[in-house]
Amino acid sequence: MVQGKPSAEIIRFAREGDVDMIVLGTHGKGMLDQALFGSTTERVVRRAPCPVLTVRQAEHEFVEGD
Repeated sequence: MVQGKPSAEIIRFAREGDVDMIVLGTHGKGMLDQALFGSTTERVVRRAPCPVLTVRQAEHEFVEGD
C-alpha cells in the first residue's frame, strides 16, 4: 500500500516497474464532480508512460431469460 495522490502513484509505479499497460475502470462522475475534483483516470491517461485501457461499467444490469 502506498500513500499519495492516486494518479501520481499509479504513474510512478508504471515508470518504476516498466509496466506495459495500465487498465483502469471509470464510473462516470458528473461534470460538476469532474470540474471540482478532477478524474484519476483522466490524469493517468494524459500522463502515463504506457498505453492505458479504460473500462466503463455497464449502465444497466442484464437479467438472463428463462
